Amino acid sequence: GALSMDVSSYNSSFVVAAVVVLCVFLATVGGTLTWMTWMFLFPRPSYEWFICHHKADAAAQARFLKHVLEKRSRKTCFIDSDDLFELDSLFDIVKLQVSHLLVYLTRDTLRRPWCAGEIATAVAMGLRRIT
Repeated sequence: GALSMDVSSYNSSFVVAAVVVLCVFLATVGGTLTWMTWMFLFPRPSYEWFICHHKADAAAQARFLKHVLEKRSRKTCFIDSDDLFELDSLFDIVKLQVSHLLVYLTRDTLRRPWCAGEIATAVAMGLRRIT
């Protein structure tokens, strides 16, 4: 009788441990999948700052501003001459990957179609931080 009790309690302990391990595993997988889905549906901006500028009037100033912002805020800053690889993706970057649009306004900034498009895209997306 005593020997069968030990085996029975061993089996029930094993079953409890296996159930606990399985629950932890499923919770981890479920949490990971939930997080991945959330990040896919609501991606975080890749850039804190996007500097909209007219190159002929403010290229050097915009690059200096990028350097200062990145150094002081320790966050990423987008400037097309440094970070843009495909011109077709410019408005998508403004739409999906930017937290703060900074417009370096000179006399010709709003005359440039790309600058006007960047600003219009930010406004259309409801980007609240436009400076």
